[in-house]
Amino acid sequence: MGGRDYCCVVGCSNRRSDLPKGYAFHQFPKAPLSRRNSWIHATGRALTGKYKFVVTDNTKICGHHFVLGRKNADPTNIDYVPTMNLPLASSNAETPKRKTQASKRAIEFDRAVEHGTQSKKKKLTRTGQISYPIDINDVQHEVEVESTDPSLYTATLIIPGQNVHTYTSDHAYHKFWVHPNATKVTETGVQCQPRCENKFQQTNHVHVQQTQVTTTSSLLQIKCRQQQKLISELSSKLQTVHKEKETLKNELSKHKFCMETLLTNDENVQFYTGLPNIATFNALLEYLRPKAERLTYWRGKQTSTTGHIGNRGRVRSLSIDNEFFAVLVRLRLGLLVEDIAARFAISKTHFSKLFNTWIRFLRLELELLFPFPSREQVNEHMPPSFAKFPNTVVILDCTEIYVQKPSALQAQRQTWSSYKHRNTYKILVGISPDGTVTFVSTLYGGAASDRFIVNKSGILNLVKEGDNVMADRGFDISDDLKKCGATLNIPPFRCGEFQLSASQVEETRRIAEVRIHVERAIQRIKTFHILNGTMPVTLTMVAEDIFKTCSYLTNFQTPIIKCEINKM
Repeated sequence: MGGRDYCCVVGCSNRRSDLPKGYAFHQFPKAPLSRRNSWIHATGRALTGKYKFVVTDNTKICGHHFVLGRKNADPTNIDYVPTMNLPLASSNAETPKRKTQASKRAIEFDRAVEHGTQSKKKKLTRTGQISYPIDINDVQHEVEVESTDPSLYTATLIIPGQNVHTYTSDHAYHKFWVHPNATKVTETGVQCQPRCENKFQQTNHVHVQQTQVTTTSSLLQIKCRQQQKLISELSSKLQTVHKEKETLKNELSKHKFCMETLLTNDENVQFYTGLPNIATFNALLEYLRPKAERLTYWRGKQTSTTGHIGNRGRVRSLSIDNEFFAVLVRLRLGLLVEDIAARFAISKTHFSKLFNTWIRFLRLELELLFPFPSREQVNEHMPPSFAKFPNTVVILDCTEIYVQKPSALQAQRQTWSSYKHRNTYKILVGISPDGTVTFVSTLYGGAASDRFIVNKSGILNLVKEGDNVMADRGFDISDDLKKCGATLNIPPFRCGEFQLSASQVEETRRIAEVRIHVERAIQRIKTFHILNGTMPVTLTMVAEDIFKTCSYLTNFQTPIIKCEINKM
C-alpha cells in the first residue's frame, strides 16, 4: 500500500514514511500456524474469544520490532518471530480499574459484612432455645453449638412420630450427622438447651448413633411412601393413556380405506367393485385364494418371463383380500396409481407391481370360468325372445376405447379411428343369447375393419356347423361363416331399392330386438371407469388384460334379460 502501511503492534504508531532506511513492513506468515500465532501473540492481540484478531493481507509489522530490522525464515534465527519493542501485556487483558474514595469504602464494607457473617453463622446463645432445621437434600449436615463458656450443652433431635433423643457433650463444639440419602423433613429440628451436669462421653456416643439410625429409618419410610404414591399416579396415567390409545385406534380403523371398513353392505360392494353383493365378492375371493397365495409377482420385462419359485408366498404389505379389493377398486372407479397407493398406505411402485400381477391373474382365471359354450349349453338357457332364432350361439359387435396418442407414426396410423376421429383400441365382443359375455378378442387398432378382426380373432374356430351368428350390418362375414358351415343373421340391406320392403323392415325389427343385448353388455363393461377416459400408453402392456377382466366381471352381475328368463 506504500506510505499508507502502518504497524499493527499495540502501542506502535510507525508508518512506512516514518521508518528509517533499512527497515521494512512485513506481512504475517501463512505457515506454519504456530509461527503465525506467535506473531499475533507478539503484537499484543487476542488469539481467541470475542476480540479475536483477524489477519488480512494488509496486516503488517514494521522492522522496528526485529533485531536486524527484517524478518528471517530460519527458525533458529532470532528474527523468526518479532521480539523487539513489544507491548508489556496482551491487549485483551482487563484494564485495572482506578481506585477512588467511593470504591475503597465499598471494598471495606464488603469485607466487614463477610467477616460478620462468618463469625455469627450458626451461632447459638446460652439463654435461648433455637431449632435448626435439617436439610436432608444435602450430602451431609452439621450442627455446631458454640459457646464462650466451657459449660456443657444438651442437643435434642426432634423427629415427628418418634421419641425425643437427647445426648450431651463436654466439648465446646458438638457435631452430629444426618444420613445423606434421607428425604427432606421440614418438621425435624435440633434443639440445644443449657445443662450443668456432666455425662460420660461413652453415653453421648451411644445416643448419637441411635439418633442417626432413627433419623435414617424415618426418612427412608417417608421416601418409600412418596415413591409408592408416585408409582400409583403413574400407573393410573398409564392406564388412561392405554385407553385413549385403544379409542383412537378404533376410531382410526373405522376411517381406514380397506375392505373391512367399506364392504359393509351390498350397495358399497356394487359401487367399489362392480360385483352385485358381498356373497358374490366372498365367493370369488375364496375361489381365487389358493392360487393367489402362490402368486409370482411381476417385476418388469426383465423378470416377467421367468418363474420366481423362491418368491412365492412372500410377506405382503396388504392381505390377499385387500389386494383383490384394491385391484377391483381401480378397475371400477378408475383411480390413479398415486391415489389408490395413498389410500392403502403403500408405495406407487408396489401397487403397480401388485396391479400388473393381479390383472393378468384375474384375466386367466376368469377366462377359465367363462369358456365359449356349445349349442347345447346355449339352448339350456335360451330366452323366449330368441324363439325365432333357435340356432343362435353368439351375438357379435365391436367397441372402441380411447387411447393416448402414440409417439410412433406407424402406431398413430394403426390406432386412428375414422369413426371416432381419435386414436382407439378396437375389440370384438360376443355374448350368448342370455346376455353372458362368452368371447372377447384381443385389442386391435382403431383402423382395423370388423371383418378383419373377426377373421383374426379366432371366433370362426369356435363356431360349429349349423350354428347361427347374429351381428350388425357392418359384419360382412357370411362367406367366411359358410366355410365353417355356419350362418349369419344380420339386418337386410336395401340392395339398390329406394327403401326396405315391409318384410325386410319386420325382419330388421326382430333382429334389432335381440341384437340390442350385446350393446347393453358392452355398456355394462364400460361402467368400469378405467375404460371411460383415455387409456395411457403406460398401460399398453396390460390394456388387453384390463378389458377382458372387466368384461368377464360383468357376468357376475344380474342377468341383462332377467325378466324374460323368469318367465320360462
